[in-house]
Amino acid sequence: MNNTEDIDLVCLWCDGNEPKWRRKKNSWKNNLDDSDDECRFVDNEELKYLLRSVELYAPWLRKIFIATDEQTPNWLDVNNPKISVIDHKEFIPRRILPTFNSNTIEAYLPFIPGLSERFLYANDDMIFNAPVTKDFFYDQNNRPIVRLIKKISDGALTRQLYARTIFNMVNKINKKFNINLDVRYPHHNIDAYLKSDFIKCIEEFKDEREISMQNRFRNEDDFQRTLISYYCIAVNRAVFKIVKPTRALLKMFSKSNEIDSMTLSIYKKNLDAQLEKSNPKLFCINDSERATNEDRQRAKQFLAKRFPNKSSFEN
Repeated sequence: MNNTEDIDLVCLWCDGNEPKWRRKKNSWKNNLDDSDDECRFVDNEELKYLLRSVELYAPWLRKIFIATDEQTPNWLDVNNPKISVIDHKEFIPRRILPTFNSNTIEAYLPFIPGLSERFLYANDDMIFNAPVTKDFFYDQNNRPIVRLIKKISDGALTRQLYARTIFNMVNKINKKFNINLDVRYPHHNIDAYLKSDFIKCIEEFKDEREISMQNRFRNEDDFQRTLISYYCIAVNRAVFKIVKPTRALLKMFSKSNEIDSMTLSIYKKNLDAQLEKSNPKLFCINDSERATNEDRQRAKQFLAKRFPNKSSFEN
């Protein structure tokens, strides 16, 4: 792998409390659609801390694209040469806009103008927790490393829209290539892609993607980006790694062992304890329908304590 080759970062961001944006969302909202959790759109200023973590732990990233719907964080220095705020209209067909479905937005990531061939993708609540190098995300043959966790259970399929969507994606790959890959959750953290392979996959599944594009909010038949990773595994254009230990195994790890990533539950009070238990390279501070405003305020304080210094990306 040529370590001098550019790698960009793409992340999605919205301020779900901004009045104009809320009016737009509510005008399209289907009241029968229970997948539209408000927690998906709450801004806890996680993006600010993601960018602080980039400056500390991944300064080799060439450019950071922030994809938004006619919004810009008021604290962001848009004149920073590494920052590009890009509106959905610049890379998503206008006929399917506006969309409030992150699966739809993610399906168009490789069409962001100026995006490098190798790129990382993050939700705004996914944070670097320690120094990482480029080979954390790509192997020596320039293939993305796909991080997977536990298998999806039958019980999860009955309870979770997300689980059913992942299940559908993996089954499409198994059927197309006549293989039997395990149906596992992705690690729900910063992922690596090759733009050219991403585009090849969506071209091969263009009919499925077209059906999904009609869903302005999340739906079970969505085209979900897990399909890209499993497609690349199937054609030997990516390698997978099982990264999250079970709770029992976690107790066996000391801080000297490197754990790739973990998800913190925002509604739990012991955010520091959750993180220190395994000291991962990456963490996601995951909002949920169980979280209260008090939980979100506590999460902001946690992030501010962990990343107290302003980055060059801030005004």
